[in-house]
Amino acid sequence: ELDGAVDLVRWANRVELADNLCNAVGRLQDYSAGNRPLPYGVIIEPTEDVTPITPLETDSTIIWDRTSGHALHIQVDSIKIGFLVFNESFDPGWKSTIDGKPVDIIRANVVCQGIWVPAGRHEVRFTYYPRGIRLWAVFSIITILVLAGVYILHISGWLDRGTHQANGL
Repeated sequence: ELDGAVDLVRWANRVELADNLCNAVGRLQDYSAGNRPLPYGVIIEPTEDVTPITPLETDSTIIWDRTSGHALHIQVDSIKIGFLVFNESFDPGWKSTIDGKPVDIIRANVVCQGIWVPAGRHEVRFTYYPRGIRLWAVFSIITILVLAGVYILHISGWLDRGTHQANGL
């Protein structure tokens, strides 16, 4: 891990709203220029029923385990609602659940992702499903079935029979 790197999973101590991605980038540039500290804050685009929260001083515990490159399991225990930041590139292939129920992932700091987590003890999961994986799986299964069918026809002699009949044998 790099010195000064932000944790892979963290609780945001401040949430600010940006009207759009360009506005968010500009505000992040202000932070990086030293105008304001952002180490544990986050900038998100507005979503339904979300207001900025400043500060999110809360006593919370986060325990996480990255079981693979495409799965993250997190246990959160907090006395207040909070915004959990997962510092992985935002991509529509990522899905998240809280206690097994799907939740919307919000773009955080333009390139990362996060979710609102209610107060209490919760099990959070992030799982990555690459786009097109289902189509690829269906195509692969169909290909295997076709190849298996051709092989079965070949070993049963059906393919050879058609060749002999065409040659007049």
